[in-house]
Amino acid sequence: MTSGNRRDAGRRRLVWGGAGALAFLFLSGGAWLAWTASAARAELSAARAALPGVRDAVMSGDGSGMRRLDVVRRHAVAADEKTHDVVWSVVAGVPLIGSPLDATRGMTTTVRELTERGMPALVSAADSLHPAKLLSVGHLDVISLRRAAPALSTAAATLGRERAAVAALDPSWLGPVADAHGELLAELTALSEASDAASEAARLVPSMLGADGPRRYFLAFQNPAESRASGGLLDAFAIVAADAGRVKVERIGANTQLPPLKAEITDVDDRFAERYADLGATSTWLQANVSPHFPDVAEAWEAMWKGSTGQELDGVLTLDPQALSAVLAGTGPVKAPVVGTVDAGRVEKLVLHEQYAMPALGTDRKSLMLGVGSATIDALLSGKVSPGTLLPGLREVAREGHILVHSRDETEQAHLVDLGLAGAVPDAPGPYAQAVVLNAAGGKLDSWLRTQLDYTVTSCSRSNRSVRIAVTLRNEAPVRGLPSYVTIRSDRPTYPTAPSQNRTELEVLATKGAKLTSATLDGAPMPLAPPTGTLPTSIPDDAATTFLQVAEVRDRPSYWMDLELLPGRTRTLVLTLDEPPGAAEPTLPRQATVIPQIVKAHLRTCPAAR
Repeated sequence: MTSGNRRDAGRRRLVWGGAGALAFLFLSGGAWLAWTASAARAELSAARAALPGVRDAVMSGDGSGMRRLDVVRRHAVAADEKTHDVVWSVVAGVPLIGSPLDATRGMTTTVRELTERGMPALVSAADSLHPAKLLSVGHLDVISLRRAAPALSTAAATLGRERAAVAALDPSWLGPVADAHGELLAELTALSEASDAASEAARLVPSMLGADGPRRYFLAFQNPAESRASGGLLDAFAIVAADAGRVKVERIGANTQLPPLKAEITDVDDRFAERYADLGATSTWLQANVSPHFPDVAEAWEAMWKGSTGQELDGVLTLDPQALSAVLAGTGPVKAPVVGTVDAGRVEKLVLHEQYAMPALGTDRKSLMLGVGSATIDALLSGKVSPGTLLPGLREVAREGHILVHSRDETEQAHLVDLGLAGAVPDAPGPYAQAVVLNAAGGKLDSWLRTQLDYTVTSCSRSNRSVRIAVTLRNEAPVRGLPSYVTIRSDRPTYPTAPSQNRTELEVLATKGAKLTSATLDGAPMPLAPPTGTLPTSIPDDAATTFLQVAEVRDRPSYWMDLELLPGRTRTLVLTLDEPPGAAEPTLPRQATVIPQIVKAHLRTCPAAR
């Protein structure tokens, strides 16, 4: 073999050797990645699976938080260590191919940082706030709760940032990694919400329960079987006093026991009086809650109480049957006069339906909500509650408007608005639509009232945005078998009505600056009401139809009318409006009704305003 041939053979051996070495490294690296990825996913899955236990411990304060957190931490550290070697760093940076590795590394890092920074403060504070330490009969340790506020606030902020970091990760094209990302994000979202709730409670509750001086509140029990904008008919009330965390009920009664008003109230927002005084909102206890802006309602009730008793109030709270159900889920069953044992599963059916068919109640029907509400308050103040059940349940019904809270303290009220607990019509500009129903018949047929609002963007440009708001009402009440107390027409109509026929005042709030271009009712043009003091050019020939009234609520255009609703029939009001231009999605609040309102947005891509 010549020297040239020997050199060529040597080069071939070198090339093949190098290729073999590269192949070996590639296969070894691939095997290493596969093994560590599998191990990391297993550890990450174990950490994620242990997070609900930490959340439950935080909610209940049962003292197991740190032990449960240690389990999450061990798995998180193990997962993180397996995803941060040289091989992972190189491959994770390769476009597309490295996406699953990069997403996995991001998740393991986030969970580890959570267990080492944000969650220990949260768990430590929650463990120190065990109900057995904070609650006794009629008393909450507001001092300890206030001391925990800074740590809870820090924990909430950290959890929020880490949740946002996970949400920002590319979930990857690889199914198992994408699934793990979704599951982890869901757990972190739930934990972040629990942390936010604990932080806000520690910030708000001490002062509202008298840590800085005595407080007194009007507690309204509302019955949505007869709808009002804030929830329902004021069925019963209580005056609740709080001083340094000690809570007691000073007075409680049915709506027939409310103190008589000496005069029409004047200490309310002028816009509220102008819009709703004609409906009795400034002169009648049971009509004050006709405004969808609950702060106005609360201020009216506060003014009524002061005008009739001379006593100042510091705020107002409302509860309805769904809220009572959430409370009873946390306290357990209670016993109420006449009706006996009431639990979370019975209270809604009892208040909305059963009470009207119970002969035993008779003339005591007005005291039903009073009895159930009083027993529920006693159970809550006893301190024998399950926070892990009570708090998530209350958070859910509050989110849906079944609990509303108002404080005369401006700082507290601002927090309540931010939390969505104040029932406030927002001041901010931007697309908006809200359907509000008020019972105008005096019966209890709104348990069968179905409401749907559809907000549709029909066209848009840089200078204009046209929308169609369609509100559909349907009366699904049975025509037979309902007690007369339910179907009564206290409004005493002068025209014939059918069994179970209901009457509703429908109000639609729209975007600030919107202009109405047309309106139809059941497909026919809807006449606008003539200016005050003038006669209409024509009168609708249908007794179930009135003019469309135009007003303002909190500087928003408002359109309202009375509607007769025959059982089994649907009525649809359609408003076409020109809104200020913009690409924002609409805010579509839902009134707290027995049958939850349906709201839908039908959007199109719109350019930003000029």
